[in-house]
Amino acid sequence: MAMALYPRMIIDSMDQRHDQHVDQHLPHEDSDAREDNDTTPALTAHHMNGLHDETIADPLDQKGGDKRNDTSDADSVAESDASDDANDELNALQMNQLQELHEEGSSDSGKGGSDCTCDILHASPIEHRSLLDAGAGGPHETVVYQFEIPQYLCGRLIGEKGRFVTQIKRETTTTVVINQHMFASDMKICTLTGTRSAIKEALILIRMRFPLHAYADVSLQQINLINASQTCALPQTCQLQLPSGISCDVILSSLVSAGHFFLQQPTHPTYPSLSRLDHYMNQTYSQQNTPFLPNIHTGMVCTVPVMGGWYRAVITKVYDTDECDVMFVDYGGFSRLPMSSLRQIRYDFMTLPFQASECYLAHIEPIDADMGWTPEANALFEELAQGQILQATVVGFAQNGIPLVNLFKIQGINNVFINQELVNRSHAQWVNSRAS
Repeated sequence: MAMALYPRMIIDSMDQRHDQHVDQHLPHEDSDAREDNDTTPALTAHHMNGLHDETIADPLDQKGGDKRNDTSDADSVAESDASDDANDELNALQMNQLQELHEEGSSDSGKGGSDCTCDILHASPIEHRSLLDAGAGGPHETVVYQFEIPQYLCGRLIGEKGRFVTQIKRETTTTVVINQHMFASDMKICTLTGTRSAIKEALILIRMRFPLHAYADVSLQQINLINASQTCALPQTCQLQLPSGISCDVILSSLVSAGHFFLQQPTHPTYPSLSRLDHYMNQTYSQQNTPFLPNIHTGMVCTVPVMGGWYRAVITKVYDTDECDVMFVDYGGFSRLPMSSLRQIRYDFMTLPFQASECYLAHIEPIDADMGWTPEANALFEELAQGQILQATVVGFAQNGIPLVNLFKIQGINNVFINQELVNRSHAQWVNSRAS
């Protein structure tokens, strides 16, 4: 299988324009106003179809999270933190009460201690067994646990100047991140990353801070399970599609051959969010101890390191040599990588539609079908298409579902029909159709 990863020169050429888009459409990381008044639109199923979504989930929303609270909750946060510092006896009493609950559950003939812990955390037995029991991969397996929390309580969860999440990290080694909720603007997603045993300890600490009798809306019920055995398949609704039958602005993001390439839509509302996603993924996966991706098979979405960054990719083929082929879903192109380099993709990194559309040039084929596209044909196509806005029109679909496009280079009133230009320069010939 021949593979070629197109150099990201097109991305470099678009950086300045891209940064302008980001400034216009996305909140800045250091903006206190964003934290005080979270107006980021919630992602809906409509957005997941690639329409009118202008943001992705912000993995760093915990920064300054106390400002999300109303005045009364902010006061309670300060009081709680002061109490934590001044009342060690109260903390000891809470730990004693928790220990009593463990002992009571263990002595109950109808329940074991682990089921009692499940009741404390207000999680279902299935979730408890799948995440917290050692039998499903062991207590030291790195997993991700997510639960919903009302937005107005995020400040209390984070603590003044991040004190409580720092305490959780220090005492349990569990990382706590607050993310946007995809469907409910008044809710957030709390993501815990760590070993099974560490997450169990972190959940106990969080429950102690949010007693169920006082915070009935903080159930800590698990809404996902991302572990080593889970398949993350390519969802069709996540793929940004080229519109059929009408022209749209595109840029060439990856070149496989003169007749096979990937296009991005730089004027689509979701496009400016791509640089923000790249930034957060690089920041996240550059850290150590990010979860590996065992049980690898085709169709899984993951993150892979290439060209100094981390990018979303889908596995297209698995080899017996502990290698696999991947396709980059945001920039296009293919690469063969060692399986050990693959990492699990986080839930919130899946909200932005996949930006690269795989395409074929319509109605043409190489002069010699057996030889395929020549280096001269590939060089001509790159010369005509690279580094500029093009016009693409989908005129059909190949048997494998990939769009067949007519591609135009805009030169004032004289547009260059790239399909025809390859024929005119004896690098291609016309065919009736490659569509089914």
